[in-house]
Amino acid sequence: MNNPSPASPSPAAAARDTPAPRVTRKPRKLPGDRGPAPAVAGPRYNIVLAGSQANDDKRSIADEVPSRAALGLPEQGFVFCNFNQSYKITPAMFASWMHILQAVDGSVLWLLTGRPPFEANLTKAAGRHGIDPRRLIFTSNLSPDRHLARLKQADLFLDSLPYNAHTTASDAL
Repeated sequence: MNNPSPASPSPAAAARDTPAPRVTRKPRKLPGDRGPAPAVAGPRYNIVLAGSQANDDKRSIADEVPSRAALGLPEQGFVFCNFNQSYKITPAMFASWMHILQAVDGSVLWLLTGRPPFEANLTKAAGRHGIDPRRLIFTSNLSPDRHLARLKQADLFLDSLPYNAHTTASDAL
C-alpha cells in the first residue's frame, strides 16, 4: 500500500499551497493615447481598440439609398436609431431614450420591429413618458446591403446598456 507520509504533501496539495508567481506587466497603450489622429491621416485612418470587434469593411452596400419618406421617416427633424434585437432594450434604457426625445424637438426614434407585443408595448411606454407614440418609427429587417444603405438616413445611433449592439453598432459606424 502506497500511503504518502504526512511529511510529504500530495502534488495537488503542494500546488495549492504554493503562491502564484507575481506577474508585472507594462501597461499597454492604445493608439488614441498619443492624441488625436494626425490631420494627414485621411479618411482611411484606423483606430484599433483593445477587445474591439473585427468587422468586414468589404461588405456590399446597396447603391440606392432610400429617401426618408420611403422609409417612413420625417423629411425634417433628427433621426435617432437603434436596430438592436428587442430583448436588448431594457425599461431603463428606453426611459433614457425618451428623455432624449423630450430634449430634441421634432426628433424620432427609428427601431427594428420585434415580436407583435414589442411595438404595442413601446408605443404605450412612450405615451407614459409623455412622448407622442408616432415619434417611434418601426422598420422591418432588410437584406444586409439594403440595411447598410438605409442607415445613411439616420443621424445618430443610440446603443443600449447593458446589452450592447456589437455588429449593429459597427454597421451604423
